[in-house]
Amino acid sequence: MVPAAASPVSELEVGSVLNEESDVAARLFISDPAPLLTNALLEALFDSGLRPSVIDRSHVHDLGARKPPSGFDFLLSCDLLRLTVNQRFSPQHTVHGQVFTMRSSVEMACTVHDRAGKKIFAATVTGDETEPPQRVGNEAFLPLETDPAESLSVALSRAVGGLILMLRDRAALPLSS
Repeated sequence: MVPAAASPVSELEVGSVLNEESDVAARLFISDPAPLLTNALLEALFDSGLRPSVIDRSHVHDLGARKPPSGFDFLLSCDLLRLTVNQRFSPQHTVHGQVFTMRSSVEMACTVHDRAGKKIFAATVTGDETEPPQRVGNEAFLPLETDPAESLSVALSRAVGGLILMLRDRAALPLSS
C-alpha cells in the first residue's frame, strides 16, 4: 500500500488560545502539515504489517484517465480537510494551575485505488481530542494533554487509527495475483 504524500501548505492557522476574558492570547499555526500526515500514515501502515512507501502526489491526480505507477498493490491517498485546536482558559485556579478546556480535531478524506487505478474505498475520517476528559460519575479528571500541539497530535493519531480500523473492518482487500 502506498500513501501518497499530502499536498504541501506552507503555514496554516489551526486555532487559538483564549485567556480568561475570552480574548485571543495566541493564534496557533502549523507549518507544512503534509509530512506529519504522511509520517503518521506510514507508521500506522507499517505497524499494521504492510510495507508502505511514498510516491509523488502528481501520480495520484486523475487516476481514472491513466494507470497508477507500477510496483504496488494499493494506492492510498489522504487529504487533510481540517485541523483545529482551541484552548480556553477560565478564571479558576486549582493547586494544579489555571483551569482550561481544549478541543482538537483532524478530518481527512482518504481513498484507496487498486493496481488498475479503480477506486475501491473512500471515506472521511475524523479524530478528536477533548481536555479535560469527561467526568465519570462524581470523579473529575485533570487534562492529560496541556499543550495544543500535543492535543492536535492525539487527534491526528485517532484519525489515522480510525482509517486503519476502517480498512481492517471492511472486506479483505484483494491481493495481487
